[in-house]
Amino acid sequence: MGRGSVRTSLGPVKTSQGPVITSQGPVITNLGPVINSLGPVINSLGPVITSQGPVITNLGPVINSLGPVITSQGPVITNLGPVINSLGPVINSLGPVITSLGPVITSLGPVITSLGPVITSLGPVINSQGPVITSLGPVITSLGLVKTSLGPVKTSLGPVKTSLGLSITCLGCSGVPGRWREAVCEGL
Repeated sequence: MGRGSVRTSLGPVKTSQGPVITSQGPVITNLGPVINSLGPVINSLGPVITSQGPVITNLGPVINSLGPVITSQGPVITNLGPVINSLGPVINSLGPVITSLGPVITSLGPVITSLGPVITSLGPVINSQGPVITSLGPVITSLGLVKTSLGPVKTSLGPVKTSLGLSITCLGCSGVPGRWREAVCEGL
C-alpha cells in the first residue's frame, strides 16, 4: 500500500475530526477562566514551597545517613530469602486447612444469627442491673470500713492469744488446708 492509498484511506478520518475538534471549542473557551483562576493559587504556593527549603535542605543529611543503614540490612535481607522460601510449603499446607474451615464458618452463620435476639434481649436485663451495681458501691465501701475497723481488734487479740498459749497446733489446725488454716487458725 503506497503513500497515496494511505492518504486516501485516512481522508474520512481526517474529515471526521473536524466536527470533533470544533465541538471542543466551548470546552476550551471555558477552560480559560479556570486556568486564569489557578494563577493566584499557584502564586500563593510560591512562599510555601520556598519556606520548605530549609526542611528539604535538612533532610539531605538524614537521607544520606540512611544509606549505610539500608546497606547494612543487605545481609539480613539476603538471609531472609531462604527463610521466606522455606515458608512456602508451610503456607501451601495451610490451604487445605483454611479450605476445610469454610463449611465450619458457614455453619456458624445461622448460630450467630440466632444469637441476635438473645443478645438483644439481654440488653434490658443488663441495663436493669445498673441501679443494683450502683447501690453496691456504699455496701462495698462499708465493708472496707468494717475490715479497717477490725484491724485494731485483731492486733489487740495478738497478746491475748499469746498469753493463753494458743497455737495452731494446740487448736488442732495442723491438718487444715492452707487457706482455711490461715483464715481460721492463724487469724486468731
